[in-house]
Amino acid sequence: MKNLSVIIGRFQVPELHAGHLYLINYACEKADALLILVGVTQAMPSKRNPLDFAIRKMMLKKAFPEAMIIALPDNPSDARWSDSVDQIIGENFPDYMASLFGSRDSFIPYYSGKYPVVTVPKMTVPSGTVMRKKVNGAVTADKQFVSGIIYAQNKRFPISFQTVDIAVVRHEDQAVLMGRKKIDGEKYRFIGGFVDPADDSLEMAAHRELREEAGPIDCHNFTYLGSWRVSDYRYRAEEDRVMTAFFVTYKLCGRECAGDDIDELAWIPIWDCKKVVIKEHKRLAEELLSHLSSIQ
Repeated sequence: MKNLSVIIGRFQVPELHAGHLYLINYACEKADALLILVGVTQAMPSKRNPLDFAIRKMMLKKAFPEAMIIALPDNPSDARWSDSVDQIIGENFPDYMASLFGSRDSFIPYYSGKYPVVTVPKMTVPSGTVMRKKVNGAVTADKQFVSGIIYAQNKRFPISFQTVDIAVVRHEDQAVLMGRKKIDGEKYRFIGGFVDPADDSLEMAAHRELREEAGPIDCHNFTYLGSWRVSDYRYRAEEDRVMTAFFVTYKLCGRECAGDDIDELAWIPIWDCKKVVIKEHKRLAEELLSHLSSIQ
């Protein structure tokens, strides 16, 4: 029977490094055919996984034109992932004796399939992470570089950005705390901002945004009023959209102080908020008034 060498990797690098070349060439010498399985994630492109399968396939084909290159989807189960590896090998090379080649810190600890594994001594070379970080400082006006940026943006899926907005109500004079930015002219907006990846919940994001934009005021009874699309001017010409989660809370004590990107804070009579609010937040003002009317 003929021999098949199988390489499994992510290859998330601008070019194959010496370690990749050594591993693949070593495997090539041991077999009659070469199969390279390229790990692909179901998640959106990220710093760790910036390149799609098509780009990595072209990069590998350029260096190893004789190789068969197939996408290998991630799987939360190592056992099912191993089954996928075996299935791909069996379907594409049924008459070959296959061996998998990798270094100690590669796929080897996670593979539990039926094929033998060969551990290749690892070369001391820059990691893919280091290579990707170097790209961050390699900004140029070169046509290929600029084309790559445009390609990446065209390939990504539209994003629904999650934000939170908060209406802080003061009982004693029936007023609501609102902020104003220079871009708003004479209009006001509700306190709020984008949800941070470090926020464990929308409520946590609302508390954080309130502290950042209004200072150390103590509030109680955060009540979720609902979620709505906001026509954010920054995304009107884009496919991306903004969704906000709207909360109402009540001030206990403390002194408000404008922070972050808020230039001014003001206590607006509740029943006047709809008159002075920016048009993007008019729906939120209507929902606030409706809520307060229903509980009186």
